[in-house]
Amino acid sequence: MPTQVLIVEESESLRSIVRKILTASRFELDVHEAADSTDALTQLRNSSYGIVFLDYNMPGLNGADILLGIKRERPDIAIVIMTSSLKRGASGRPHLSGALGFLKKPFYPADVDAILERYFGLHGPG
Repeated sequence: MPTQVLIVEESESLRSIVRKILTASRFELDVHEAADSTDALTQLRNSSYGIVFLDYNMPGLNGADILLGIKRERPDIAIVIMTSSLKRGASGRPHLSGALGFLKKPFYPADVDAILERYFGLHGPG
């Protein structure tokens, strides 16, 4: 059974790129998209997502605010932060400590598979 994944990214072109990377993964994923934090939180309330790939630099609520909101409502969801400017030590900040991992844009399928391997606790087929 595929794991449901939600991509939260304001840019349609970046969402498309992330979707292509995720669908090319060696793990079976059912990929969905949200263009803003409101849509993301609505979808998360109404579905059983396992992983969220979350853009850190969103308009309105930023990635840290959305991460905290998601973790309050669904503490079981794994969150991967995507950012173009991963500042040194960002992964150690308390407001981001609930993240499964961090991807610095641009990232590649092997980077995503490494995060997914951690999520699944195993190595994928192949």
